[in-house]
Amino acid sequence: MGRNNSYIDLTGQRFGRLTVLGRDGFRRRNRGGSIPLWSVRCDCGTEKIVVGANLRRGLTTSCGCTYAIRHPPGTKYEYKIYIGMIQRCTNPKSPGYKNYGGKGVSVCERWRASFLAFLQDMGRRPSSQYSIDRIDSRGDYTPDNCRWATWLQQGRNKSTNRILTVDGLSMTVSAWSEKVNISKSTILMRLNRGWSMEQAVKTPVRRAPNLTV
Repeated sequence: MGRNNSYIDLTGQRFGRLTVLGRDGFRRRNRGGSIPLWSVRCDCGTEKIVVGANLRRGLTTSCGCTYAIRHPPGTKYEYKIYIGMIQRCTNPKSPGYKNYGGKGVSVCERWRASFLAFLQDMGRRPSSQYSIDRIDSRGDYTPDNCRWATWLQQGRNKSTNRILTVDGLSMTVSAWSEKVNISKSTILMRLNRGWSMEQAVKTPVRRAPNLTV
């Protein structure tokens, strides 16, 4: 069989610090077939040959010049959060891709190109209880749409968070859980069983009898 010449033309496109100059042959697969290779130029001026699929998946974003400064001392966890953000928006093999990149959520070019730019815009996270959160959960990862937030804050910010209205007061399930001291899972279980909103948040939780004698 002849070589399949159908491929996505990446010429002129930019991936992180890399600009695609043009196609540069093919690489044979171990199990047959071939994959296109591309000539790219890094912002530092270095030119190299890379696999196109790695560009499109966000796995190759520089010539390697940024590896030595991946993260300054003491920013290990911010860097881990940064990489996770990039992967779920650009890598189809990432477990979170279907809810981010798969739904059109992207990372701004400034951040994709540089962790240091991300750190400069976001600063250090306040504590281990915080992670990155998009203020508008339908928007992209950009400096004006991101903040450090606790998991509770992020949960309240999810577009899928259910709003319950009881006695004229509308709040999320998480907020009601705090207010009435009933776990979120219990409130959701009650709703799934057909309880009204009022019953779900107002009915006291039955406690198991104390059998200690």
